[in-house]
Amino acid sequence: MTTFSYHCYIDITGSMQGEIDGVKAALKQFIATIDASQSPTVALIVFKDVVTVKAFTKDLNVLLKVVDTLKAEGGGTCPEASVEALAKSARHVKAGGQIWFTTDASPYPDADIPSVLDLLKSQNIRLNATVTGDCGEVNSLNE
Repeated sequence: MTTFSYHCYIDITGSMQGEIDGVKAALKQFIATIDASQSPTVALIVFKDVVTVKAFTKDLNVLLKVVDTLKAEGGGTCPEASVEALAKSARHVKAGGQIWFTTDASPYPDADIPSVLDLLKSQNIRLNATVTGDCGEVNSLNE
């Protein structure tokens, strides 16, 4: 049985539906390649201005059900709790595990990005990030 774990972090704010549809399709394809008897632990974490763990399981059927419920809604504009999402559970990814991360917003200005990256490096955790936007537009900033 594999000793790796996979964590998927998804920004689910209102502007993310296109990205969420892509992530859902990719997760379903990934899940289809896994032998259920060799299933790694998979965590599905979503974030807006707060971070929520939606699933932490080896049961692929449970994971598929949770993936199907993902939809973009609410949330503030920019920035989002992206680095906080990584920091919150990066300590729970097994050494050599992978994180898939998707957002269209910049992290909060005071986010400690170097510390989170150092933690990932120290555990040989691979970060696969898809960032489709940032907070460069003044009208997208949180008040």
